[in-house]
Formats: sequence, C-alpha cells, structure tokens
Amino acid sequence: MKPDTNSATLGPTLEERLATLSQEERAKLEETVAAFLSEISRIGERTGRYQKDLLRRLGVRENLDDFEERWLQTWAAAQYVGISSESFGKMTPREIFAVLEHRARDLELAGAKIGTLRPQPGVSTAEQTAALEASKRAESAHEQPAKLRGPKPNHEGAARVAAIVATIAPDGKWRPKLDDVCDALDQAQEPCPSKWFSRYNAECWKDYPERSIAVKAIQGRLDLTKQKPKLARETLS
Repeated sequence: MKPDTNSATLGPTLEERLATLSQEERAKLEETVAAFLSEISRIGERTGRYQKDLLRRLGVRENLDDFEERWLQTWAAAQYVGISSESFGKMTPREIFAVLEHRARDLELAGAKIGTLRPQPGVSTAEQTAALEASKRAESAHEQPAKLRGPKPNHEGAARVAAIVATIAPDGKWRPKLDDVCDALDQAQEPCPSKWFSRYNAECWKDYPERSIAVKAIQGRLDLTKQKPKLARETLS
C-alpha cells in the first residue's frame, strides 16, 4: 500500500500558510471562522426547536430534549406516515420534516393527533389514516369557507422599528449591521413577523431564517413609515 503523501503534507502546508499571515489577517480569519461556527450552532438550535415542536404537534410526549430519543421518535413518526426504514435513511432531515409537517397539518385540521392512532389487528396504518382523512372531508363539507382578510398595516410598530434602526445606523446604512439591528429589536421586545414561527420556527428577530428575509421584513417596516395611515371614519360626539 502506498503511503498517503497528501495527508502527510497537508498539516505542515497549512501551518506554513498560517505563519505567513499578518496579525491583522489572522485576526480576521479567526473572526470569520468564529462567525461561521456561531451560524452553524444557531441553525442547529433552530432546527432542534422546530423538530421538537413538530413532534409535539404529532402527539409525541417523550423526552424530546434528548437527541437520540428525539430522532427515535422522528423515525417512529415517519413509520406511522408510511416512510420505510430504508427510505428514512436516504432522506435528508429537511425532506423528513416536510412530510411530517404535511401530516401534522392534516391531523390538526381533523382535530386529531397521530398519538391517538394505535395499530389495530387487520387494519394498516394507511387504512386508519385514510379513514381519518375521510372523516375530515365529511366535516369540512358542512363548513362555510371563511372570508380571508389581510392584516392591517401596523404603522406604530413600523415607527418603533424605524427608531431602533436609526439608533444603530444613523447614516441609514443598516444592512451591514443587520445582526446588531435584530439584537436591538429583540431587546426592545419588538415582535418579529408572525409568520416566521409557523414557517421557520423562529421566535425572535435574531432567529431570522435567511438574511434576505430579515432585510425584507425590516425594509418593509421602514417603507411603511413613509406612508400616511388612513384615518378612521368616526364621528366624535
């Protein structure tokens, strides 16, 4: 067997390259690595919170703070919805969560939890699920569709966001300071967009799912402050 010359020279080569960096370059590199690791940790924490919330919506009551137990219950939930062990091993966490998310929403609409489904002799899980969905369709047939109304513009909230942004970036260049802006919004207990929790399991500004999404949300509030709120048609007596 030939010796692995690449692995033997990788270490010294990397050390030699680091040695050629100036103190300022080394500090910048360390800062970049620290930011990368912090982002990975933040994503892992957010994923864990979403996974636990999803399993609870599916009726799981075990200790979900334990990593191994959480994934065991995820596998068990996947088995209930028809994902085989072989398919489970080939799927990414995002794909698994997407399937379970659809099932959780179906069960919530039907007013049931997956924990109430128990194996019955001669009845497969698919048959039980089909019966549950048929019951849901029968109930929804008697319901009148609700009128959808968009949320009213929150001019007061937008003004608060604009004031906080101005304290962080008086010159108006707040995008490079997005993380500082989000921290300031959280410290002021300014609520993040309500859809963030249902879509991304994000509970505050600093948990923003993607940088572009946070920028769009903040910019939207800044734009709203430039609009004049419509006066309510009231007669004062």
